[in-house]
Amino acid sequence: FDRRRILSAGILLWSAATALAGLAQDLGQLVVFRSLVGVGEAAYGVISGPLIIDLFPAEERTKAFAIYNLAMPVGGALGY
Repeated sequence: FDRRRILSAGILLWSAATALAGLAQDLGQLVVFRSLVGVGEAAYGVISGPLIIDLFPAEERTKAFAIYNLAMPVGGALGY
């Protein structure tokens, strides 16, 4: 399978499930949609590392992984 397509599908599922969770009418729907958010995040988290390895030469991978791994704490800090 093409990793880019799997990653895209994971991001699409993650985004759609997040929006649907915001529109949930009851606890059952919220649980289902939040579970789908987790599936989307899992696809993204598992595929992103190998995709970075595929896209960057060995001498640039450390910088690429550093930027990737800084995105979550920096985004969380900015959103706080």
